[in-house]
Amino acid sequence: MSPEASDICAGPVPCRLCGSAAIRDLGAIPASDYFAGQVLPGPLSGGRLWGCRDCASMFRYPILTAEQYLSLYRAGDPNQWSADEHRAEHWDSGRLREDLRIIRSIMVDAGVRSALDVGCGSGEFLASLPADVAKFGIEPSGAGLLASRRGIDIVARQLEECAVQGRFDAVTIIDVIEHVPEVEPFLARAYAWLSPGGLLIVSTGNPDNRLWRDWLRGRFWYVVFPEHITFPSLSYFKSWCARSGAVLAERHVTRYQRAGLARRLLGAAIQALFVMNPNVFNWLGRSLRGGVRRGKAQRRTFSPGIPGTFRDHHIIVMRKPTAQ
Repeated sequence: MSPEASDICAGPVPCRLCGSAAIRDLGAIPASDYFAGQVLPGPLSGGRLWGCRDCASMFRYPILTAEQYLSLYRAGDPNQWSADEHRAEHWDSGRLREDLRIIRSIMVDAGVRSALDVGCGSGEFLASLPADVAKFGIEPSGAGLLASRRGIDIVARQLEECAVQGRFDAVTIIDVIEHVPEVEPFLARAYAWLSPGGLLIVSTGNPDNRLWRDWLRGRFWYVVFPEHITFPSLSYFKSWCARSGAVLAERHVTRYQRAGLARRLLGAAIQALFVMNPNVFNWLGRSLRGGVRRGKAQRRTFSPGIPGTFRDHHIIVMRKPTAQ
């Protein structure tokens, strides 16, 4: 059962990342009845998108409790977090997801021999790494079973439960941090598992993208997914590194995946339609899905899934000094 409106957290709204009171309202986020690959009995309120004037991050507010999110993820479709063959098998072709290609290249060049992927899904990315890399994962959903079948050692369902008695050359957080309510302790736990000289790599949506921040705001395609609630900026990561003693080694601004001109133009048109009228977009979605999944719960709300249309992602690479 989906949470009711009364289950939504209430309270003041400082920046959820840096605590600043200098925030601005970036508009309502449309409601959604689709979470982790499952249709919900009723729509979840989208809340509103807020931007911080100090750290330049964005975040959704209000949000559900951590327990409610965990319940929704556990009830989700395990295959929702499985990528197609583009993710793991075509590393030298133009069909590869761009962010994963960059991250894999960074890890191979650094000579990583042990890796922990936080939110590893069904393990495609870890499985794509060289055979001599020891592969570990953390996954709260049923996709962890699929990862285990690929030879991934699932050490915990959540990062705070991780009790691995070792250190890792790399900890990757790919398409995960946008799902996290409290980023500061989450990064601290991940960083603690790094060996000296190890890499903490985060890939997520880029709130410094001006099209998103200044124009599309709460109706930008990436923010509408109800799982996406937190969007840390480059400024935030710099501040976090200064507080933790980490070194911000690299930053890459990229598309989520490669897309040709025709596909990008189509994606831009879809985004424009959604911005103009989400209700019309929902009506079109229901019409086009007519007769599909007969006998099963039908979606009533839709959002533009248009990865690769914009350069709206960034990859942050942080290094733990060897002296720590």
